[in-house]
Amino acid sequence: MPVKRLHTLRGSTMIEVVVGFFLISLAVGLTTVLFNQVMNSSVLYSRHRAYLAVNNLVEKQQEQNTYEAVSEEYGDLVIEVTLTPFDEEKKLYIVTYQAIQKEKKEVLYKRQLLKQIKPNNHETSE
Repeated sequence: MPVKRLHTLRGSTMIEVVVGFFLISLAVGLTTVLFNQVMNSSVLYSRHRAYLAVNNLVEKQQEQNTYEAVSEEYGDLVIEVTLTPFDEEKKLYIVTYQAIQKEKKEVLYKRQLLKQIKPNNHETSE
């Protein structure tokens, strides 16, 4: 009888070890996934803030109907606007908006528009 009982303990111990390893690996996997989601959400949040800041500046310039090369600060972001000539005859310019993070000097969002701009005061002509 004691030999049989010892044999059953070995089997149950083996099952406990396998279940224990499974639970530990499941916990490590869930922790890793959760950590990656948290890290990605902070990066996505920064990019979303950059997107909103650039779009606010674009809307402001479109409402005023003026496009000029400026650099504005929005918290930890710097929004840079550059004008690049595209077609001199038609006075077409590529207006580039870049949201740059101050600390890392990393471009988080970039948007380009093709606009017809008057040369004297940088107003657009429709």
